[in-house]
Formats: sequence, C-alpha cells, structure tokens
Amino acid sequence: LLQILFAGFQALASPEAPQYFFQFRDGLLAAPACFSRDEQRDLLLVAINFCSQRYNAGDTTWLDAQLELYGYGLREELLFENGWVTGYTFLNIGTLALIGRRYAWLGEFLSNFRDKVEPRYRESAVAFNQARLDYALRQYRPALALLQQDLFDDVLLSLSAKTVQAKCFQELGEYDLLEAHLEAMRKYIRRHKEIGQYGERYLNFTAALRRIIRIRPAQRAELRREIMAMSVLAEKEWLLALV
Repeated sequence: LLQILFAGFQALASPEAPQYFFQFRDGLLAAPACFSRDEQRDLLLVAINFCSQRYNAGDTTWLDAQLELYGYGLREELLFENGWVTGYTFLNIGTLALIGRRYAWLGEFLSNFRDKVEPRYRESAVAFNQARLDYALRQYRPALALLQQDLFDDVLLSLSAKTVQAKCFQELGEYDLLEAHLEAMRKYIRRHKEIGQYGERYLNFTAALRRIIRIRPAQRAELRREIMAMSVLAEKEWLLALV
C-alpha cells in the first residue's frame, strides 16, 4: 500500500519521469485489496487525470494508457455513478478513442457499455459516439442516419452533431444539402447566444466551409492563410485539409 501511494506521489511530483506513474498504475491494478472501493475510485481518477495532463502537455503516447484505465474502471464498475456510466464519461471515452484511432476498441466499448449509460442521456450519447465512429470509418450515410434523429437536447452536443453532419455532406459531395445545413446551423447558433465563444467557434466553421465549397483555385492559398490565422475555429485541421 505504501509503495503504491509513494509511487503515485512521485508520479505527480515528477511527471516527466514516467516510470513512477507505471509503478503507481501497476500496483493499483495488481493489488486492489489494499484499498476500499472509494479509495480505488479516487486513485483511479488520479491516474486518469495524470494521463490527461500529459496529453494536454503535448504527449499523445498517454492515450492508450488512459483508455486502458477507463476500461478497467468500467469493468470493475468503479466509474459508475448510481449504477450508471454518465453521459459525460461515455462521450469523453469516445473522444479519446477517436483521437487515438482505436476504432476496434471503440466499437467493442460501444457494444459492451451502451446499455450501461444513464437512461436520460443514453440515446444521444450512444448515437453520437456511434456516428463519430461511422464517420471515422467513412461510413457517412449510417452516420447521417444517426445524426439526423432528434436526440440532441444539449446545445453543445447538438452543435457537435451538426458539425459531423456537415462533414458527412462534404465527404459525400452533397453540396446543396451542405449549403442548406450550414445556413440552418448558423441560425441555430444565433438563437443560442448563451454559448458565447463556443458559438463563435462554430460560426467560423460554417463560414470557412462555405467559402471552401465556393472557392476558385486561385483563392485557395489566401483562404488557407486566413484559416490558419483563426484562433477560434472548430475542426481547423479538417478544414485546412480541404484547401
């Protein structure tokens, strides 16, 4: 117990020395009986947050370790709240798996835990994660079928879903539908002023994508420079890949 806790302390004190984190993680997973269930959960969250901090510092090699910890926490039900996986946790895990391109892992995760998501958010969270996986696998029409359902009550989740829809229309070359969708998306953002800077990110996305689908070849270099200079812009890398 003391060795595990000391390794955790060393990991937090010296995050640039990964051996301490792995000693902490391996001890935590190998000797769960050293701790109560609440202590296991708290220490597991320490380990998950450590991975997040390393990733946010620019080290993408921690994604796999973080997903493994999430998987362990879900299998042992340490990350359940009131018997359920929260919608936030479910979506966050999906995002991490997609960033890491762990598509097979994500597919298995969706199959195993879709029925464990808290009922209030289950339909929207499952549909959004599945749609994002379909998009990543270039299955654009199944993704659209999920995203076009009226499931997304949360404004920010709805905007994320609308953004993936726009990307599907672009990839399918359905530019008339894309134009209409971008206009509807712009009006939706204008109606929801409460989202502040988040709205600006998506407004800039709609404006940039509109310009991309109308652009003349001679204008591409200038538009690319403008997009690169935008500090508040959703899906920046994807947009840059189009010009």
